[in-house]
Amino acid sequence: MTGEQFVEVLATGPQKAIYEPRRFAILLLGSYGCICSSLSYAFNLIAPEMQSRYDLTGRDISTISTVGLVVGYFLMPYGFIFDHFGPKPIFILSMVLFPLGALLFALSFRGTIEGSVVRLSVFNAILTLGCTLYDVVYMMTIMSHFPISKGPVVAILKSYIGLGSAIVGSIQLAFFDGRPDHYFYFLMVLFFVTGAAGFFLVPLPSYHLTGYEEKHLASRK
Repeated sequence: MTGEQFVEVLATGPQKAIYEPRRFAILLLGSYGCICSSLSYAFNLIAPEMQSRYDLTGRDISTISTVGLVVGYFLMPYGFIFDHFGPKPIFILSMVLFPLGALLFALSFRGTIEGSVVRLSVFNAILTLGCTLYDVVYMMTIMSHFPISKGPVVAILKSYIGLGSAIVGSIQLAFFDGRPDHYFYFLMVLFFVTGAAGFFLVPLPSYHLTGYEEKHLASRK
């Protein structure tokens, strides 16, 4: 030790109250993020048009959908990344994966990319993984801000995930019916804006140390 203070000892007197408007803003932003985490259902909305465009069978559509679900559930490596580095790397990954998958779908409907079962399965897997990572990063980060109210917070956020598919479907029918490429461009922008807001405005609370911070702090002692 060279006089530098590495561990702050909290005062035993009255502590500053938690700023509830900030926590509410984080919860509100997380609700929008959870709506975006249900955007993987966008595939179901455009599946009939995709089936007619590429002359796919019902089995082909099921294969494309199943591949996306399987890849979306493989989250253990990303959990390790979250625990060690915090939410920012997951935000970056999700903001790359979903817009990329949506762009590839849009280009397929424009005829720029010729779609096949294998290609469309890969596109859907990329898109679904981006959505699922949103679920992970928003859910885990926001629960850290509500350590004694995790149950109600999870219920609220999961409700928005359920509502998200209906909201997305209503937007598609109202504004993008028959224009799936424009629909995916819209989803790209919506997802990226929500992710950028979460990247800058939804950090872990100061009392929640990541694995990297714990290791870095231990090496300083």
